[in-house]
Amino acid sequence: MNKLHPFNQIIRYTKRPEDPNTERTEIRERTVDFIFDKIEELISQYQH
Repeated sequence: MNKLHPFNQIIRYTKRPEDPNTERTEIRERTVDFIFDKIEELISQYQH
């Protein structure tokens, strides 16, 4: 299976927010959470 880069996933999953597929919504939310976690990690590294 082809592993997608997280940003590709975001683009794919945010294009149709009205999609009734709950699994897709969950993946989108998890991906966004993951990215914000990474951003916070980076910010905290640079604040030291």
